[in-house]
Amino acid sequence: MGLGVCLITIGEHVISADEVVEQVRGLRLLRIYWLQYTLAGEALRAYRSGDVERVMEVKRVVDEAKAKLEAYAEAGELGARIYVMQLAGMSQVLAQMLEPREPSGDIRVLAAGVSSGDDVVRLGDELAARVLHAYLAEDVGELRELRALVISVLRGSSPTWWFLERRGGVESFISAAVADLEGGGV
Repeated sequence: MGLGVCLITIGEHVISADEVVEQVRGLRLLRIYWLQYTLAGEALRAYRSGDVERVMEVKRVVDEAKAKLEAYAEAGELGARIYVMQLAGMSQVLAQMLEPREPSGDIRVLAAGVSSGDDVVRLGDELAARVLHAYLAEDVGELRELRALVISVLRGSSPTWWFLERRGGVESFISAAVADLEGGGV
C-alpha cells in the first residue's frame, strides 16, 4: 500500500495522517490527545450507527499515520515509538469494529497473565470486544471498570513500554465512549 494523503473531515476539522505524524514528532501532547480522542469518538459514533465506511476512513488515517511514524520509531525517536504503539492499539479496536466479536473469558485473569506480545494482543482483542459491547449497551459503569482495569494493569507488574502504550490506544476509545454516553461528546 502506497502512502499518500489520507485525511478525514470531522465536523469543521480536517485530520490527516500527516498531521498526526507532525504533532507526534513535535511532541505536541495536547494536540495528539485531542486527535486520538476525536478519531476514537468519530469511529464510535459511526460504529453505533452502522456506518462501516466511516469506521474504515478513520482506520485508514490511523493506519497510515502509524506506517509513517514507524520509520521515525526505528530511527530511535521516542515520541514516534510511543505513538506507533498507541496507534496500533487504536487500530486493533477499529479492526474489531469492522469484524466484531463477543467478549469471552475472564478479562482480569487474562490481564494478570500478560507476559508476552501475544498476550498483549489477546488482551487488546478482549478489551476491544468489551469496550464495544459496553458502548453499544450504553453501560458507562462497565466502561469505567474497564478503564480502571487498564490503569491497574499499567501500574502493576512493571509491564514493558510497548504494553503501556498499546493499552493507551485502547483507553482513547474508553474515554471517548464514556464522554459520548454522558452527553459530553468528544
